[in-house]
Amino acid sequence: MKVLVVSPAFWPESFRINDVVLHLVAHGHQVEVLAGHPHYPVGQFFPGFTWLGPFVDQYEGATVLRFPQFPRGKGRKWELLCQYVSFVTLGTLRVLLAGRFDWDAVFVFQSSPVTVALPGLFASSLAGARRIIWVQDLWPEVMDDAGVQIPKGLLGPIRWLSHSIYRAFDRVLTQNESMIPVLEEAGVEKSRMANVYNWADACFDQPWRRLPERTTFTVMVAGNLGRVQAIPTVLGAAKLLRDEPQIRWILLGDGPMAGSSRELIEQWGLGHCVEMPGSRPPSEMPAWYERADAMLVSLNSGEALERTVPSRLQGYLASRRPIIVSGNGEAARLVTLAGAGVAAPAEDAKALAEQVMSLSRLPIEERERMASAGLAFYKSHFSMQACMDRIEAEISGASVVKPLGTFNSGQ
Repeated sequence: MKVLVVSPAFWPESFRINDVVLHLVAHGHQVEVLAGHPHYPVGQFFPGFTWLGPFVDQYEGATVLRFPQFPRGKGRKWELLCQYVSFVTLGTLRVLLAGRFDWDAVFVFQSSPVTVALPGLFASSLAGARRIIWVQDLWPEVMDDAGVQIPKGLLGPIRWLSHSIYRAFDRVLTQNESMIPVLEEAGVEKSRMANVYNWADACFDQPWRRLPERTTFTVMVAGNLGRVQAIPTVLGAAKLLRDEPQIRWILLGDGPMAGSSRELIEQWGLGHCVEMPGSRPPSEMPAWYERADAMLVSLNSGEALERTVPSRLQGYLASRRPIIVSGNGEAARLVTLAGAGVAAPAEDAKALAEQVMSLSRLPIEERERMASAGLAFYKSHFSMQACMDRIEAEISGASVVKPLGTFNSGQ
């Protein structure tokens, strides 16, 4: 098959869609990727990419149809809006400039915003191709949870557009099962939906050492330090425990909240117990994770986030470390179900601090039991190969193609 993959982020940015493309190429599909110039998480174009190109790139046998998009900069609202609009407008133009529209299927990796799907819908209409979307963030619900205040007059149109986009696809894949009822309410038939979990990066597919005996207890947050990750709650817990000499914290990653987090660390005098080493490539993750005694998933409160399984959770489970969830909903449910760790309510620094202290005082044998349970749960539910095979099957066997040029608004 000839497949067009549409994604707001792609290699050399580190996202799971890179693995999907590698899998499709390895299984004999002809793959093209529609992707803007890489800029995440640093907020500016990666070296070698400018407004003047390149417009064609190669990635391990796949052709990348590149186009410049407004970089997200420091993640301020106006910068994000410019980035969202530029992806849709310039991405659609890049589809036209491809010059031929012979794709059999169009697969959209939808993180934020949902409008990243629009160039994919346009391309599929031109080609008469099957349409498949893999939903990572539910829109518009996730906007509230990210702290974005939507004017009342715009909420209705944004909801209508979001739901219309989801309904326009032949197959709608979710990253966790709790999204399915919400999409049903949006008008997507259950028969057109399936769940495909995220998986851990390939670097986690290795034997992991048991938890070491040591006098310190290090809690690690690894991944994007964004607005929904409740980093102030994490630092609030660190502040409450700053006089506990054995408790250490590592915020491994970068993102919109990195700068303000460093300011809070200085303001609250946490430099002795909180480390922020910045972003590191996936190949270095195992070595960093082995410094941790527990991995922390932290999320803001909010209905959409309660239905989200953060992609970092899979890596945490695979890393053979106990997990602390500071959040409500699906992530806490899965960790509790697996017996892989403990949970505290969202945005409750005091409860998080109590769970950290409680976990640090457990015998290492009990923490090792949690770590092993998490790894077993990962192997049963989040195997990369099983998830990849499911995605390929969905792309190859999606439902009947809509006529050229149609856009089902559900009316």
